[in-house]
Amino acid sequence: SYTIKGEVKNWTGRDTVTLFYAVDGAQKIDTAIAKNGKFSFSGTLPEPRSGVLKHENRTSKSRPDALMLYLEEGKIEVKAVDSIRYATINAGHTNKEYKEL
Repeated sequence: SYTIKGEVKNWTGRDTVTLFYAVDGAQKIDTAIAKNGKFSFSGTLPEPRSGVLKHENRTSKSRPDALMLYLEEGKIEVKAVDSIRYATINAGHTNKEYKEL
């Protein structure tokens, strides 16, 4: 099972964060409400899978505020100042390998 704990320091109030990933060819979507920049997701997958976190309340339409990561066993920490796409990920082996690419 995985747990994503996210924090974006400059978000205030309530923001919507969506997690997109696929299982057996079917797209899955999970949504969380970030309260004062803090949000979380959790679930169980048989193996690591790529996913995308997206900030849905972004006012600029020029570039999505999104981040690719791997859903893998254990805790996944996502930390940013003002935008998910510039976040740092502290997680397990699969995310570390992806970061090195």
